[in-house]
Amino acid sequence: MGAGIAQVLLGAVPAGSVHLVDRDEAAVEQAVERVRHGLGRQHAKADDGEQLVAAAMERLRPAVGIAPGAAPALVVEAVPED
Repeated sequence: MGAGIAQVLLGAVPAGSVHLVDRDEAAVEQAVERVRHGLGRQHAKADDGEQLVAAAMERLRPAVGIAPGAAPALVVEAVPED
């Protein structure tokens, strides 16, 4: 769910960065790949689709945990409930 939200935000905020934060490195890597795959599908028919995906991925900031002192403009929490 969080990867999909990150993908939508990358499209909605074309000039800003999107920070994707998860609980561990494996989860972050998996989410980044889901974003890359989703963007690839989204731009598959565009003549410059690869460049659009690359530009969006450059603005994605994956991390484990939120950096101390960070002051994001918007936070979206996507945590599954047990």
